[in-house]
Amino acid sequence: MRLALRILALAIVVLVALAAMAFQLPFLKEGYAWAEIPFVAAGGVGLLAVALAWWWGSGKRLAWAIPGWIVLAPPALAALAVSWQFAMAQLDGAQATREGRILGYDETPLAWPGFDGPVGLRVRIRIALPEGIDGHFRSPQLYMGPAIAVPRNELLSIARPGDGYLDGRYIDTGEPELMLLKEVLFDQTAGRRGRPARTIAEGTTTLDFDLYPGVIDLLNAPTWICLGAATPSLPRCAEDQKPQEGCLRKGYRRPAAPVANSGTKLSALWPAVGPNGLRIDLSRQLTATLRSASTLQGDPDAWQVMQRRMTPEGLTKAGYGLCPPGRHSHNGFRVCYCRE
Repeated sequence: MRLALRILALAIVVLVALAAMAFQLPFLKEGYAWAEIPFVAAGGVGLLAVALAWWWGSGKRLAWAIPGWIVLAPPALAALAVSWQFAMAQLDGAQATREGRILGYDETPLAWPGFDGPVGLRVRIRIALPEGIDGHFRSPQLYMGPAIAVPRNELLSIARPGDGYLDGRYIDTGEPELMLLKEVLFDQTAGRRGRPARTIAEGTTTLDFDLYPGVIDLLNAPTWICLGAATPSLPRCAEDQKPQEGCLRKGYRRPAAPVANSGTKLSALWPAVGPNGLRIDLSRQLTATLRSASTLQGDPDAWQVMQRRMTPEGLTKAGYGLCPPGRHSHNGFRVCYCRE
């Protein structure tokens, strides 16, 4: 009877180990999110508890204990290793957030033919992070309003590349949304297709960013500009129109109209990311640099005019007209403007 019970217990241990491995395989391929790590760590500790229970259940006999430990070891060690790596990444991210230093900042207005002033900024940032950090910088997002403090692990959900505005819920000023200066998500400009990876280098990293009003959804500068659906004053399709003719699809519900600024101080959202859930928040450093070195600091009029240049009215004034239909043209969620 005792032998049968031990065989049954060993079978249960094997099933537990196989279930744990089956659960882990998709994540080992696709990667974990930070929110999942507490459960992964708890699973690893649970498997160790099962191994200890099996030691007692096997009568403390190595001949019986070892087979159970062999099948429990891979999922337990994998779970604990992933948890350890994420914990170390959290410590590295916290250190880099504290110790990251901006050593230099330069900005140049982006001037295009036909416009009476700049349509964006080209910024160059020299930054130093602690040694041994593996990852890459995301593009900063600039806005004119109060600085916000968010947990590092939530920053990416706020500073998303595809968003044209900063959600007013995060700044708690009563404004619906604030306009941004940011990199264009789909930049088709010659030599700049896509958004280049900016790897964190040992020592000092020099980074260049072309920042435009956040309403731009697709760009082939300076001849082809597509504005996202949330842009104020974009035309809606009439009953006899199709979106491919240069209008927003029927039934699109435009969100509340954004505002250009809330106050006169510049602020920034600037994350850097890396493996194992590494998150670095450089917003504080860039905000301080902008407020001391940017030509737009304290000048809401210049900020507002720059934003208005990337509107249907501003583009028409600069000599742009609706683009012809095509693969990278109007699609019901964006309207595109062209000029020769």
